[in-house]
Amino acid sequence: MKNTKSILAVLTISVFLSIVCISFNSCSKDSSSTPSYECTTCASTPDALAENDGSAKGVYKGIVVGSSGSLYIDIQNGTDLITGTLIIDGVSVALTSSVSYVSGQPYVAPFTGIYNGSQYQLLFQLV
Repeated sequence: MKNTKSILAVLTISVFLSIVCISFNSCSKDSSSTPSYECTTCASTPDALAENDGSAKGVYKGIVVGSSGSLYIDIQNGTDLITGTLIIDGVSVALTSSVSYVSGQPYVAPFTGIYNGSQYQLLFQLV
């Protein structure tokens, strides 16, 4: 009986150690695997200034769905300028707004730009 308990204890410890070894070895990195994607054109630091936290000032980014593109709005982020850039299907459109920023107030402004010879307007709202 004592011999059976010893054999059972040795088997239990062997199974436990086998599981531990398999766990550590199964998670090792494969040196021959393809490296993961790394964006070389992505920003590594924020565009928006921390001093604008809690206000409508700063940088706002978005994507365009339907066509491919992106939107970048800059509301007095370190300057007195309010500008934007819309990139749609590879074409960059400069956006401007004549609505001034007023601290503590919602910011609602039309941004206008010329795309393919026609004037377009984008309504931007921060409430």
